[in-house]
Amino acid sequence: TLGWRESADVAAAAAWTRKQWPDERLILYGVSMGAAAVLRAVAVEGVRPDGVAVECAFDNLVTTVGHRNQEMGLPTFPIAQLLLFWGGVQHGFNAFAHNPAGYARSVTCPALVMDGENDPWVKPAEARRVASAMRGPTQCRIFTGGKHGGFWWDMPDDYRKTVADWLATL
Repeated sequence: TLGWRESADVAAAAAWTRKQWPDERLILYGVSMGAAAVLRAVAVEGVRPDGVAVECAFDNLVTTVGHRNQEMGLPTFPIAQLLLFWGGVQHGFNAFAHNPAGYARSVTCPALVMDGENDPWVKPAEARRVASAMRGPTQCRIFTGGKHGGFWWDMPDDYRKTVADWLATL
């Protein structure tokens, strides 16, 4: 469900981690669908982490599905809307309400939002919308030449420095 139901898994993992290591900081990390799950876990499941790091967090599901249509040479409207409607029916959730930028308003802890300037699925403006919706101290890093995730692999030195510098602020 691209992060909708998976947010319950994030919440369960966070609860287990807090129980195992109650005195340690909890930092949630997710990429793309995982980022949506992390943001929804904070907004809907009530998870209160000490930090959130997300890569390639789409702002809403209809936009990201539309980008995939564009990449395949298909029209965005009405295909993206039909896919969301039918996928939501099949999986029993309102896919149109899946809005990570809206969930981001519930993030009050320090956050790091990362995306690639050449990401075909999540445009940098969308990552910036997610970052600007957060209410805690937030850094947004758009990797030059980056695509959809894998920054740790494609540009390891830059990625390590970005994450290490952010972690040092916690």
